[in-house]
Amino acid sequence: MSSTHKHRRLFRLSLTIHVLCAIAVGAGVVAGRRSFLNPVVSEQRIVRQRMTQLNKLLASSSEVTARHAELVTSLQDIRLRDEEVRRRIPDESREDEFLEMMTSKAIARDIRVTDYRRQQIVDRESYNELGITIACTGEFAPVCGLLYDLTTLPRVTHVKRMAIGTSNNGTYDIALTLALFFGADEPTNEAVAQN
Repeated sequence: MSSTHKHRRLFRLSLTIHVLCAIAVGAGVVAGRRSFLNPVVSEQRIVRQRMTQLNKLLASSSEVTARHAELVTSLQDIRLRDEEVRRRIPDESREDEFLEMMTSKAIARDIRVTDYRRQQIVDRESYNELGITIACTGEFAPVCGLLYDLTTLPRVTHVKRMAIGTSNNGTYDIALTLALFFGADEPTNEAVAQN
């Protein structure tokens, strides 16, 4: 073999080795880049997903704030009504005072009370309820006025039932079943703390 031929062969061999080394280095660079970039790309994907979730929460926060404000206002209204009702519920039944007030309202409306019957006291969970039945006679419009008058009394009175008999010369026999409330418990410290 001639020396030129030998040089050519060595040159080709050297060139092949260089090309193979370049390919190996390139493959190593690509593999290294992938192993370095894959965690970064993965982390970026997670950050983008979290940002999307946070943006959704941020967009809905104004709705949540508005709803919270509505609920706070509603709760304040409920507290005020509760306080007002509690002020109108005496500690004792005081039915004699009620009968006196109711009778004076009936007389003012030209209604005649013909009977008054006390029922049993029912012990509810946080208050007591005294049922009473009142029979009276009067014209229809004044009876409606008397029902309105019951709502203006300084104590809570509930009309549970009303029966109207047939008219007799424009007057009616009316039977009212009422509930008087008394002895309401104060709100517990736990209930106040929750509000």
